[in-house]
Amino acid sequence: MSHILTQSESFQIIGLKCRTTNQNIQAGKDIKQLWDDWFAKGFQAQIPHKLNENLYNIYYEYESDHNGPYSVLLGCPVSELSDIPEGLVGHAFDAQSYARYDLRGPIPKVVLDCWMEIWQGTAYQRKYAADFDLYLPGGNPPMDAIVQTYVSVK
Repeated sequence: MSHILTQSESFQIIGLKCRTTNQNIQAGKDIKQLWDDWFAKGFQAQIPHKLNENLYNIYYEYESDHNGPYSVLLGCPVSELSDIPEGLVGHAFDAQSYARYDLRGPIPKVVLDCWMEIWQGTAYQRKYAADFDLYLPGGNPPMDAIVQTYVSVK
């Protein structure tokens, strides 16, 4: 799977957060529950100051690497972190360098396949700062979604 190196601007997200680990496939369960709660409770419609309808699934606050505990934030980009609805959190992410993978296909398979390849090792050195999947408009989700996966690099 090919990637390009890119630089991000700083950004802010309001969303739903959980803490998880990849051990014993716990992350798969926790992240699925995060998405289920997100849609069941209509959180996307509740977020003030949204910049657009893009959805970010951000992996951050790594304890060590992809084998240790980390946080996941599912949410939308916002212009400010005021007026955070009850049950959600806001977080600002710094500008940084990324390896970006452009994906298209069935969800969650296309994203899981990308992460499996990343976890097996890459040509770049991971930073373990804030990695994320960006779900873009277009395609025909869930069978033909357009996603960009960003991996923070040194």
